[in-house]
Amino acid sequence: MRQRQGIWLAALVVALAATGAGAEEPAVPDGAKLDGANLDGDWRLVGVQGQAVDAGGTLLVKDGHVSGSTGCNRFRASFTVTGATIKVAPVAATKMYCQDRAKVERAYLAALETVTVFEFAGDKLILNYQPGDKMLEFAR
Repeated sequence: MRQRQGIWLAALVVALAATGAGAEEPAVPDGAKLDGANLDGDWRLVGVQGQAVDAGGTLLVKDGHVSGSTGCNRFRASFTVTGATIKVAPVAATKMYCQDRAKVERAYLAALETVTVFEFAGDKLILNYQPGDKMLEFAR
């Protein structure tokens, strides 16, 4: 009997994982169609962790990959999108040292690897860890 219960429980866990039951999908902002196609294109970094920046950072989103510049180094990573959630894989970046941009660069790359939610606000793309925290903000 215990063996049957264990098998049934394991099957239930697998079934729930396959359907995504129990996982909450972030709310989609009014009027926004959130999918990977909306993300595609060139973006200019304008904010990191709620602070305006003019560090020359860029982001190119295309074919399931992000790439760009921190204003000093180049980077690249893959990403996946499900609804309003985004998961960026570990970022590969060049290693030049630029003293005047180092702080923004570290914050940019660290935030890029930890974002989980994206939204659009007018012509801006906002990548968040939690809705509303504005970890990264980009403009076209």
